[in-house]
Amino acid sequence: MTVLFNNLIQNGSFELGTMESWGAYNAVATSTNPKVGAYACLMTGGTVGAGIVQAVFALPGESYSLSASFAKTGSGTSPQVNVTLAYYDSSYLFISNGIARTIQQGTLPDVSTGSWKMLYEVTDPVPANAAYASFLVTLSPLANSSNVLVDEVVVMNASSSASGATGATGAPGPAGPTGVTGPAGATGATGA
Repeated sequence: MTVLFNNLIQNGSFELGTMESWGAYNAVATSTNPKVGAYACLMTGGTVGAGIVQAVFALPGESYSLSASFAKTGSGTSPQVNVTLAYYDSSYLFISNGIARTIQQGTLPDVSTGSWKMLYEVTDPVPANAAYASFLVTLSPLANSSNVLVDEVVVMNASSSASGATGATGAPGPAGPTGVTGPAGATGATGA
C-alpha cells in the first residue's frame, strides 16, 4: 500500500538548521531539545513577542489538516501561543481564517520532561476566491515568560481523494458452524 504524504510547509521540522522558507521575528532554528530530528524552532518569550509565518498555495474547495508540536523551555510561564491558517485572495487580501486557535499562557509542558503539546486541526473547505493560505504562529508578549519550541509543522490536503483500482477478490473463508434447528412448521393441507 502506498501512502501519499505531501507537507505543503517547507522546512516544517526545521531540519535545514535555519529558518529558510519562513518569515521569522524573534525566532531561530536550534539544535537544543528538538522533538524529532536534529532541529526545532525556538521562539523567544518576553515582552516583545515572536512569530513565524509561511504562505502556501491554496486550492478552493479543499480542506487542510494542520499539526504542530509545542513545548516551553526555560524558566517562567509559557506565553499565549496563537496559531492561524488564514486564506487570502490573489492580491493577498484577507478572506477568512481556516483555523484560529489559542494555547493559553501557562499550559505548555516543559521540554525537559520530554512532553510536547500537539495541536491537530482540520479546516473547513477553502473559500472559492482563495489563492493562498498563510500559516502563522505568534507568541503574545508576557513579561518574564519562557521561550517556546515549535517542531513538526505540517499542513497537508485533508480532502478525500480518488480511490485506486479495486483489488482482486480474496479466497472464500471456511464455512461457519451450523446453527440451531428452528421450530417445526405448521402441518400442510391433506391432499384429495
